[in-house]
Amino acid sequence: MQTLVIDMDIPRIVLTQLLSRISPAAFFARSSPLRLLTLPDPPLPRPDWVRVRNRLCGICGSDLHQIFLDASLDVAPVALPSHRRIYLGHEMVGEVIEAGPAVTQFKPGDRVVRWGRADDCAARGLPDRCPACARGHRVLCERASEPREHHPIGGGFGDTFITPASTLVPVPPAVRDEQAIFTEPAAVAIHAAWRCLPQAGQQVLVLGVGAIGFLLIQVLRAVQPAAAISAVAEFPWQADLARACGADHVFLAQADGYAETAARTGARLYHGRLAIVCCWAASTSSSMSSASPPR
Repeated sequence: MQTLVIDMDIPRIVLTQLLSRISPAAFFARSSPLRLLTLPDPPLPRPDWVRVRNRLCGICGSDLHQIFLDASLDVAPVALPSHRRIYLGHEMVGEVIEAGPAVTQFKPGDRVVRWGRADDCAARGLPDRCPACARGHRVLCERASEPREHHPIGGGFGDTFITPASTLVPVPPAVRDEQAIFTEPAAVAIHAAWRCLPQAGQQVLVLGVGAIGFLLIQVLRAVQPAAAISAVAEFPWQADLARACGADHVFLAQADGYAETAARTGARLYHGRLAIVCCWAASTSSSMSSASPPR
């Protein structure tokens, strides 16, 4: 097995952060916590685990943040005691090549994508569920930081990995690999849209158009074709893609975004102290639904 990892080695992390001020090559130096490892293929530790061979993996913004150590040492996943190593690459599609005897939902040859981290109650094989997992909010599992006996090994930035079967989702035959790697970010966009479904004629503002922003525009257009979708882009090419995805109006963040927003929504524009500008909705008839910015 080959896999790309970041070890939670505090001296290496601090040293790399310091050296990176001199050269960005520090993130890939021998002193960096980022390493490409060649490991013996580990056995499946439990009968409900599977082994997957990677076919394709997307690059998430969180992968880049981790590679370039763009996070504080006092936040997850660095601070969690159960996380001593991060296996990079989670927006992957792969093929099951081995399934434990207790696995009934997958067989060798099935294509799968990975669902989040394997830290929830089901992935740990616990007979009872914490309140969050019982509600179906597995990503909010209250036991995610607790020590565990068996950890998933490997990630999407490698050739194979082992993981509990409960962390995988099947890929329909009609979905190409290039589409399947967007399963998780598409789920994020669907979740955001479903929390505040727009009404016909209602104005929706998408703040930022990275991958999730583009997906969110498409989801909003699908669930409410009559919504008026505006988007804030950082670069002109992003604006072009946002329009292609279904945005009615796109403006660049570098321009006077507050004035654009006020003009689109009928809001009132205020110029405060120190040239601070803000806008306030003039009426509920031109409400603005705001979605989370892309990762």
